[in-house]
Amino acid sequence: MDGSQMPLNPLFESTLYKRLAASLCEMRLVIWFAAEDVPFKKADSLTLVLKVSVSDSSILCQVKLKRTKVKGVIHDLMTPLECQTLAELLTRAHYSLIVDEITDKSSAKAFVMIAKYKHRATLLVKKELLGLLEVTDASSEGQKKLIRTYLKDIGVAVSNLIGIVYDNASVSNGVHGGLGALFQESLLHLFMLGCTGHSPTLCASYASKFLPDKLKLFLKEFINYVAGSPKIIAELNQIQEFFQSTHYKLLQITNT
Repeated sequence: MDGSQMPLNPLFESTLYKRLAASLCEMRLVIWFAAEDVPFKKADSLTLVLKVSVSDSSILCQVKLKRTKVKGVIHDLMTPLECQTLAELLTRAHYSLIVDEITDKSSAKAFVMIAKYKHRATLLVKKELLGLLEVTDASSEGQKKLIRTYLKDIGVAVSNLIGIVYDNASVSNGVHGGLGALFQESLLHLFMLGCTGHSPTLCASYASKFLPDKLKLFLKEFINYVAGSPKIIAELNQIQEFFQSTHYKLLQITNT
């Protein structure tokens, strides 16, 4: 035998190519799931539909993509990679943070951080999600500690922070003990901006405290009463048509 490399078996080479092409197809579908905010459970039927719909399915038939794999690729591969890439950009640039606290129907709280910065290569101002963190202490001190700890963990310098934007709640906008005031103690150059869009919501939330308890209970339970019966929904549509009013969607009232 000479030292030349042995040629690959054509059958093995064809199988390898198909498997690599299938993996590329899977990654494109995962990106589509993330970009379009498609529920992960839809992956169970999507691959089956593609296999029976595409005429040349020799590669597509090797795609193995279910909700577990979609969730795993997004959570364990793409999210850490995107976070690392953004963190590397922020280490070389000044940035501001848009922060907010959200609450789901189960009253579980989460803290959202969006970074706004100028990209050095494209010279464009970008806004990207920096983190979605679980909240155990919703006070201003707790939020400050949460932000500082997370920025330190991903390697982003707090000293590069030039601004912070938040809602107008007292925990964020308080003159003495608010989140912005606490950050400004060590970052004198920091500018703070409260979101005026939150002010009407806060006013309505405070005004709702003076409503009778029976009325608040009625507003919360009405959606469950209507949504649970097709007959009631049909009758509600008839009432709206009779009065020639706009057909509004019923909104679910949350705990915030």
